[in-house]
Amino acid sequence: MKSITIYIGTIACLAIFLQSCIKEDISGCPANLFVMFSYDESAEKNWSMDEWNKTTIFVFDENEHLISFWSPEEAPELNKKYAADFNLPAGKYNFVAWSNLSSPYLLLPDLERETYTKMPKTKAMVAMDITSDSTVDETVMKLPLLLYGHNNAELEPLSNNLIVIPLTQNTNRLSITIAGLPRTDDQYRFTVVDNNNVYSFDNQIMPSNKFAYTVDAVYPANSDELYAKIDILKLDANRSPALTVVNVTTNEQIFPTPYWTDNNIVSLITSIYSSNDFSKKHNYDIRITIDPNNGENIQISINGWALQIEPDINLTP
Repeated sequence: MKSITIYIGTIACLAIFLQSCIKEDISGCPANLFVMFSYDESAEKNWSMDEWNKTTIFVFDENEHLISFWSPEEAPELNKKYAADFNLPAGKYNFVAWSNLSSPYLLLPDLERETYTKMPKTKAMVAMDITSDSTVDETVMKLPLLLYGHNNAELEPLSNNLIVIPLTQNTNRLSITIAGLPRTDDQYRFTVVDNNNVYSFDNQIMPSNKFAYTVDAVYPANSDELYAKIDILKLDANRSPALTVVNVTTNEQIFPTPYWTDNNIVSLITSIYSSNDFSKKHNYDIRITIDPNNGENIQISINGWALQIEPDINLTP
């Protein structure tokens, strides 16, 4: 009897929903909806498909109020069409997609635990959880891939609507090499300080407290160059992520130096690539060569291109 009641209730709800779907006016008719994820072929893709897990699509009405969200049950793939279970009437909508919304990434507020009917888009955020000591330690946890996408679309009634959501990458990889210094058995720490862990649903970086991406390193066997890799979140031309390299054993700062004080990664990148597209470029090979006999002789290159700037000039904004 319970199942019959539910069935009858479902039919009643469907009948109410379709009341406005009449021959003379089909504007209220439901729209068949399919979604597809794409990725710009001209953008760097330094991740594999097994790093891309659950993707959640959020739907906002034309007044930018949340009305629904949904995740495909299948493993996500690029350029694959998914039948979306939204049951939306025809109309104008804004579709926002976030991938890998699990630790350390948080959805704020937690929509999967509470109901936020008609919540304004401006109140929705995605954040990376930061430890109590304000660090993200690469040695402890590899920063997971974070993808964002959006599309505005008008759904046609009684039609098969395909919404293509282009994804952009919010994670970047810094490969940092220190060359020229005498090899030691000491421990070193590479740190990037920023405050880019909170994002709006327009993928804009929101105000937050500064924290440090860190990784410890030692000289590898049979090498005179110190190397570390740090994954960090979104970069753009107006950011000031600060790189520091310290000898933890002696407490000596290796970079920046008194002769080269600019440690703003974005400033260094744009000094070489003035029109760098941070939404498409996600790998940065930073090589810092320091002359141990002449502290003023410092050479910096990024992705093989040398920075042609006098070392005693402070470029930090």
